[in-house]
Amino acid sequence: MSTNISIIVPVYNAEEFLPRCLDSIAAQTLNSIEVILVNDGSQGNCSEIYSTYKQKLNIIYLAKKKNEGLFQARIDGLLHATGKYVYNLDADDWIQPTTCEDLFLLAEQHGADFVQGPRLEGTNEDDLKLFTGCDYHDVVMFGQNIFDSFMRGGQLWSACGKLFRRSLYLKALLWANLPCGLNINNAEGYLFVLIFCIHAQIFVRSGAKGAYCYYTNPHSLSRKFSKTNEQWNKFFTDMCLVQNISYGLYQRLQVPPDLLDAWKARREAFIKNYMEITLGLKEDQRCYFLYCLHKIVREDTEEFFFSRLYDIYLRCRNCDISIEENYRSLRNIKTFFLSLLKLK
Repeated sequence: MSTNISIIVPVYNAEEFLPRCLDSIAAQTLNSIEVILVNDGSQGNCSEIYSTYKQKLNIIYLAKKKNEGLFQARIDGLLHATGKYVYNLDADDWIQPTTCEDLFLLAEQHGADFVQGPRLEGTNEDDLKLFTGCDYHDVVMFGQNIFDSFMRGGQLWSACGKLFRRSLYLKALLWANLPCGLNINNAEGYLFVLIFCIHAQIFVRSGAKGAYCYYTNPHSLSRKFSKTNEQWNKFFTDMCLVQNISYGLYQRLQVPPDLLDAWKARREAFIKNYMEITLGLKEDQRCYFLYCLHKIVREDTEEFFFSRLYDIYLRCRNCDISIEENYRSLRNIKTFFLSLLKLK
């Protein structure tokens, strides 16, 4: 019997939640599912968990000696997959019993290249709520409209929670011709979905069927503020790499100006959101954080970055100055902060 869906589950130090994830796969109503468990250099008890589930699931265990990043782990899983469709599931998340069947039937009904269900968030089944950062109206999209919607922020960027046609997944990645050895842990989903949207001809989104359950760590906010300088540097280095690769693909595609403007607006929103984090950081970490954030500032967002930075600078110091003084100061703001953050 041919495999309907290959579910790729990368694991890096998420063994605490992995049994719940695998239990949710074992409970699926759809037949002929294979699981590809990618141990990305995790030091925990992945192999013992795998041994427990290999009698319950059609499961493949890929053990890697060192951590090479989430992007490469998903690629490794894809290269071992045999299913007609591929589904990405993170080890601390889970799916509901009919998720695979719902998405598979939608894909088959419409001849879709990829299908997305709703995204729910919570700590367990009892407190799940609909994620509000995406439009969940039922829709069937075709051709160029799929890519346009992605560029304008009309689709959830995460690689998880989507059913991809495996043959097109491989074709799209070969076309992208990405550099080897991309060790990316952050925003890797954006890159996957972007590349797929360039090639997809039919996309189906369901507002009710095929839910993905995203675990929201109750301590995530405090963890965000307690990241080390090394972690922030890795985070923004990944973001910068994904942004630059994306821009290279846009140049190849000769993306029209209006879509590039939409992409710019989304990057500015990202900068604005992360600027706010500086208000919760200790003063001695603030400069390094902003130094790292500057990695994602391209020429077209530089003015926005420094104007927002000036606003944060005033708020951090509780300054009260007139609008006229504000605008006079903005003339020299870039020089001031380049020196302050040692960006020259």
